Amino acid sequence: MTLMGDWAAGEFDNKGFTDYGWMAAPGTDKIYDTLADSFGLPTKAVNKAGVKLFLTLLGSAAGQDIFNPYKGSIPANTTAGNPPASAKQYSTYQKWAMGEWKADAIVPSLEHGAAAAPSWKGAWETAVTSFVANPDVPTLQAALAQACKDASVCK
Repeated sequence: MTLMGDWAAGEFDNKGFTDYGWMAAPGTDKIYDTLADSFGLPTKAVNKAGVKLFLTLLGSAAGQDIFNPYKGSIPANTTAGNPPASAKQYSTYQKWAMGEWKADAIVPSLEHGAAAAPSWKGAWETAVTSFVANPDVPTLQAALAQACKDASVCK
């Protein structure tokens, strides 16, 4: 078993792989860990009007119904999810994920600073990596508690 993001389903489907499955990460029942793809308007864009049109398309239901079936992700636009019959459809995995999104508690991911400062994530990763080399639970707990305090996430 390998924990991967929704991009893996898009990659597997686009390569024609069919012998794979999915499940929520162990211990996350009724929790949907989320992170959004982002597209921005560069400050020095030569054609800002064109970029704004592109971003408007990406944010629309039609744009997401084009992009997401290939990416493997689910649409952030809640009016999306119904590509026309002539377009690539959402996979079985994506339909499952859309159902989970509607039913579960949504929590931000630690990736890219969505749930906490990157410095806290770095300290957390260092503690867990050290635990792999030296599986001492009290040392891990102390390192995680200290990282949390240092980041002003915990008291």
